[in-house]
Amino acid sequence: MRSLMVWFFMAWSLLANVQAQERLISPGQGTPERKAVLDALRPAVEKELKGEVIFVVDTIRAYRNWAFVMANPQRKDGKKFDIVQIFGRDRSQHMDGLKVTALLQRRGSQWVLIEHHVGATDVWYADYCDNKAHKVPKELLEVC
Repeated sequence: MRSLMVWFFMAWSLLANVQAQERLISPGQGTPERKAVLDALRPAVEKELKGEVIFVVDTIRAYRNWAFVMANPQRKDGKKFDIVQIFGRDRSQHMDGLKVTALLQRRGSQWVLIEHHVGATDVWYADYCDNKAHKVPKELLEVC
């Protein structure tokens, strides 16, 4: 009887874990999941902006093993980056500010940056709606 109860508890725990991964979530401020996603994105954005960043998040969604982020980067001291100084006058005139959009995938216990853009003026991530190689869930992107 005891082994049956242990088996039942393990099966229930596994089922609950699978169901939790099957729903779209927005990891809240201060959660380990949010930190992990943003920490995976941070190095690429810091390289591009040539400085340490914190993110003011507009949107962060996770579904299954995928995450999507829309955020505005700013310096750790709260000051804004100078878009013209970083990208030049010509390029910066054709950007949507410094808004960062990113698509990440969890591989094992780590989030891996798949693609990101700073200042994109198009919905580049819509290309992933029918991308069979990546199998990004349509629920994640909200543009499919």
